[in-house]
Amino acid sequence: LDKDYMRWGWQPQDCNIPRFKATEMLDLIRGKRLVFVGDSINRDRWESVLCMLMGAVKDPKKVYETHGRKITMEKGNYSFKFVEGNQVHPQLDVSIAFRRAPMTWASWVDRHINPRKTESFLSKFGAFTFQACLVLGGKWNSGGHCKEATQPLNETSSMGYREKNSVVEEIIEHKKTPVTFLNITIFSGFWIDCHPSIYAGKRSSIQDCSHRCLPGVPDT
Repeated sequence: LDKDYMRWGWQPQDCNIPRFKATEMLDLIRGKRLVFVGDSINRDRWESVLCMLMGAVKDPKKVYETHGRKITMEKGNYSFKFVEGNQVHPQLDVSIAFRRAPMTWASWVDRHINPRKTESFLSKFGAFTFQACLVLGGKWNSGGHCKEATQPLNETSSMGYREKNSVVEEIIEHKKTPVTFLNITIFSGFWIDCHPSIYAGKRSSIQDCSHRCLPGVPDT
């Protein structure tokens, strides 16, 4: 049984970050809203933060869900349509799509977010979904896998993706609404060993190399 992860810790270079204190964070967000906007990847983070905050709650019954709904998962393939005005693009180059996606998000923030009341953050690490699978057994869509990853990548591993990070930085720089860019791309690349892989269900060739088990990147 692999328990090495229980002894790992993360500390940035030349910076001493104190241990997380749930009580201090609860006081910090008292009377406010902390919102995680995104897909199931951000749901990982939300669950992680919730677990850490629960450690400071004396009566768990005081934590409840309001106006929520259960999340349902349906079998089937994802179907994406790239729509621009009245035009539907049957295909879209990855580099073009990567630029348009944050531009769509940025324009929404500028229209709907009041920076005097809300502080916005953009966290990015999705590119390493493909990097992790590529490292072990080929490209992500041709047999690459992460089931044998038991150790995080080391400092000498290839990180790349500088071009995509530059796109995000450029878009944020020209926004009207201030946004803090949490660039954890390199850091997340060290955690290829914490994917659910095949261990969330039946063993098959289909692997989940997108999400993260806890503890891991969601804790950041």
